[in-house]
Amino acid sequence: MKSIVSLFFALCGIAFAGPAYKIITPFAPGLNNQVILQAIPELNRITDFDFYQETLPGAGALIATNAFLNSRDPNRLLVATQNTLILQPYFNSEIKYSRSDFKPVALVGENTMCFVVSDRLGVDNFDDFLKVAKTKPLFYGTSTGINSMEHVWFQYLTIKYQLKAEAVHYKGAQEAQLAVVKGDTAMALLPATMCRSEMPSRVIVGYTTTREKKSLPKDLHIVGFMTIVAPKDTSPERVKILSDAFAKVWNENHDVLNKLVNVPKPILSGPEVEKFIEDMDQKWQNYFKTISSQR
Repeated sequence: MKSIVSLFFALCGIAFAGPAYKIITPFAPGLNNQVILQAIPELNRITDFDFYQETLPGAGALIATNAFLNSRDPNRLLVATQNTLILQPYFNSEIKYSRSDFKPVALVGENTMCFVVSDRLGVDNFDDFLKVAKTKPLFYGTSTGINSMEHVWFQYLTIKYQLKAEAVHYKGAQEAQLAVVKGDTAMALLPATMCRSEMPSRVIVGYTTTREKKSLPKDLHIVGFMTIVAPKDTSPERVKILSDAFAKVWNENHDVLNKLVNVPKPILSGPEVEKFIEDMDQKWQNYFKTISSQR
């Protein structure tokens, strides 16, 4: 009977819509959400799927991650970051998931960072910043809370250079940046895309990449990443379909998306993403060892 009904619709030229894919993003309003939102129309155009976004920020990406893991919807995706896959599992003993609970689909964003300070410090390079920072306690802002990428980076920075610095946690990079501009905090680590234009009362003293003129010491080079992941039981065939779709959209719209978030080119997918995440994990382990030695 089912085949007869399907044949009837086919003869009438009626196509069945593909599954609806929910992309869960863990970010507060800002650039990272926008890059996914910008790509969704193109994803829908080149596939028979119906992609849409659900934004669940908070708790260092745990709210979004738990929603993804606890859902029974097989057609769900998560924008996983270093917080989800590396930092939170390391620091939070209550976390029961591991990277094997996610099936990597595609790397869709890399954020190198810029180190900005308030102009009240009267410095414009990293060496001069260290001279000032060694003389007095300072506050730094983070955009995603305790044990986030910025928080861990600053912990490593303060231990390595024996600085006195305390964290103030904000809801999003824009709040952290505004705090530096207003002088509420002395410094912050922000996505490089937010540092392209100078702002009053904010000075860039370095970047976490050699691609910029002002590069911080090599051991301070880190990258934030955005990886699309599927449920662990997603079939290899479906993963490939999704990987190809994301790669096509990101490659064809590279210039547009790159204005929002640093877009890797070419897009990594499948086993390449797993290797990338493993390499990132090894870099973070060096930070963890230094921080743990002081606890």
